Amino acid sequence: SGRGIFEDDHEIDFTFTFSGRDSHYLNGNYTDIYGVRNLYSRDYQSDICSMRFSPQYTCLADLAGFENKFTAGIETRWETLSGDAFESYPAYALSSRERFGIDRLVAGAFAFEEFSVTEKISLAAGARLERVWNSNDAAADGGRTDNLLALESSLVYRPVETAKVFLRWTRFYRNPFIDEYRWRNFSRAGTTEPEKGINVELGGVWEIGREWFVRSTAFCSGIGNEIMYDPYLMSNENSHDLHRRAGVDFAIGWEREKTAGFKAAWSGVVAETAEGEYDGAWVPGVPRQQLDLEGRVWLFDEMSAVAGCRMIGSRYAISDVGNDNGRIPAAGVVRAGLDFRPGWRPLSGLIFVFTCDNIFDREYCDYAVASVVSGANAWYPAAGRTFNFTVRCEF
Repeated sequence: SGRGIFEDDHEIDFTFTFSGRDSHYLNGNYTDIYGVRNLYSRDYQSDICSMRFSPQYTCLADLAGFENKFTAGIETRWETLSGDAFESYPAYALSSRERFGIDRLVAGAFAFEEFSVTEKISLAAGARLERVWNSNDAAADGGRTDNLLALESSLVYRPVETAKVFLRWTRFYRNPFIDEYRWRNFSRAGTTEPEKGINVELGGVWEIGREWFVRSTAFCSGIGNEIMYDPYLMSNENSHDLHRRAGVDFAIGWEREKTAGFKAAWSGVVAETAEGEYDGAWVPGVPRQQLDLEGRVWLFDEMSAVAGCRMIGSRYAISDVGNDNGRIPAAGVVRAGLDFRPGWRPLSGLIFVFTCDNIFDREYCDYAVASVVSGANAWYPAAGRTFNFTVRCEF
């Protein structure tokens, strides 16, 4: 990434990203839990490569004597997924192998304008237009092209310098991650369509005495084509019914520079299917409440210690659209870590972070699917005690 500033009020930024992922899933003796040995096994491998280039221009020059911020840019992304799926039935001396490949190219442009009407009131509006080309060599129709449009408008009121209240309306979309696409060559095979929806938010932020902050947002949204797992097809499909969500986010925090700080964030939501056969049912996979607590203490000027707890409320298993299998229990995990930012000149700009998540190695459910065989939830354990060490350089 890079940034350039000229004539004080004009800025150009760009970001280029390349990433890759390899995964291998092996499952043998798949039917052991039913007392039948070696009936079915599977071996899946996949590789994902992606590239993204996104330059943008920002203008902060006053417009007709009023404060103004205008941003515009383009974005290009290319992603490819290739995989190999081997399935065997040893008891019957049968096996099958499928190879598949998915390519996706995205080209888009965006613009956003924030304009100060008075010292206390500002208006903002923006748009993003993208075209997405999908190619799926394992699908019956080969692929699809999507034209996608997102819009946003907001009104911001600042009664005092340290507080603001905002009202925002957005029309949004979400492209599936490339590994959410269905690759199996069923009769209805194709690529999953993007989710689309509308969201309205009312919120505010208040900074108290330079060390405290309070933030809260109430929202209501409607989502069409939400992507959900279909256990009968063993793939992600678009829901035919509209989903509605309404909820509240609340956060409070305090921090004194180079001394200590804490943050607490809570969210509660009502997420229901708004039409069709499952009208009134809870949307699978959505927790009713979430709570995140975090505290930081500086050991000395260059190093701080962090500890926190993340709690996720009860939810229904993915694909349990009828809410027939009961809720997955709530869970909470504890994390801790160290953040070191050396001031010694040869290491200046380097940031070293060490974290340990799920310190007590608690076993809890991270993902669950409503089984079409047993009528119960097939749940998968989340990661146990996990260590992570990162180094970042800023210059």
